[in-house]
Amino acid sequence: MTENEFVELLYRGESESLDFKSEQYVFVGASEEAKAELLKDILAFANAWRNDPAYILIGVQETPSRKANATGISPADHIDDATLQQFVNGKTKTLKCLFSIGSKLSGLGKYGSDLYFLRSLFRTAKEI
Repeated sequence: MTENEFVELLYRGESESLDFKSEQYVFVGASEEAKAELLKDILAFANAWRNDPAYILIGVQETPSRKANATGISPADHIDDATLQQFVNGKTKTLKCLFSIGSKLSGLGKYGSDLYFLRSLFRTAKEI
């Protein structure tokens, strides 16, 4: 994702293919119940029928009726892609989710903090 594509998403607002999370999901050292929130959001996007990718933008706060606020998160809070893939695919067993953690968008958050995004690839009727 380019910086311009990211900024375009900030103007779109939340929808069935875009979600903003101002804070990183609780993951490292978290209970299975706490991790379930992340799993629920990923599966909701992974299982939705649409023609375009869906995104969860982490480090972004929704602001009604205007551009979302890119606040960013600490790099220490970042969940690496391999860990997240293993977690999700270990919970779904028979369904392989097509998603990825996008590269961090360095310095775009408030005070130069980093932003991260989860990208869920779209599913079409051909995949059945």
